[in-house]
Amino acid sequence: MESNIKREIAYKIRISDLHISNYVKQDGWLPNYVQLNDNRKVSRVSIIGTVIDTNIDGEFSQDTIILDDGSAGIEIRDFESVYLKKIIKGNIILVIGKVKEYNNIKYILPEIVKVLNDPKWIIYRNLENELFEKQNDFDKKYLDNANTTNNNNNANINTTSEVFNENNSNESNQLNQMEFEEDDLSLNKTKNDYEPKFVNNLSDNKLEENNNVSELKSNEIKTDNSNDEEVTELSEDSIQIKIINFIRKNDTGSGCLIQLIENEFNGSDDILENLLKEGEVFEIKPGVLKVLE
Repeated sequence: MESNIKREIAYKIRISDLHISNYVKQDGWLPNYVQLNDNRKVSRVSIIGTVIDTNIDGEFSQDTIILDDGSAGIEIRDFESVYLKKIIKGNIILVIGKVKEYNNIKYILPEIVKVLNDPKWIIYRNLENELFEKQNDFDKKYLDNANTTNNNNNANINTTSEVFNENNSNESNQLNQMEFEEDDLSLNKTKNDYEPKFVNNLSDNKLEENNNVSELKSNEIKTDNSNDEEVTELSEDSIQIKIINFIRKNDTGSGCLIQLIENEFNGSDDILENLLKEGEVFEIKPGVLKVLE
């Protein structure tokens, strides 16, 4: 009989996120997990950091080290005395393991421990975490805007339906009133009783039409006066598009230097700042921009 138990994903996260999150215990074979602020349920982690303290073959029943990734430190506890025997203080290591908690103190039970010779792996992992956070924030804003738009559309549909029903009700009331008046006229067939029910307001209609024409002309004048502003915004957008295309063209995979952009487009500081605020581009590392595709 095949087992339905699946191995949990090892998430790349910061150690500080583990400490500030709630630890949730589950019954049975269900794994315990940490509830992060972005609603991820993390039971296994992948962390790269520097060993700042060790206690191997000590007085305790397990080997322990303290791993620091730049955001915080956490204890790695090896109860089998297998994974940490060759680890020394100052090593840069990759640890994959399960998140545990004892006496309200979180620690990691290792499954894989690997020594990394290049310290740039820590920088690379920090960039991965920053990129994930920016992408997550962008997705959240996009979903919030989409939900707001859907709610507004539903409100407009409900309002339109209410107006339509109200208009239908008014029309049906008018028809009933007209039928009632016709029934009254059919009872008295003298010529004096046949008086017109409606008054010809043709002159009023002409006056109203003239007023509408004058308002239309005034709106046309206002539209003409605002053309300059629209042309200015369009011109600014075209510069933004040129800068975005320039970043794409000069991005070989690791981004485009801000210095290259400023050399190509004089006085582009404000435009670059707006592109960053709007989420069109992001700073993958200091002085380097990348288009958010």
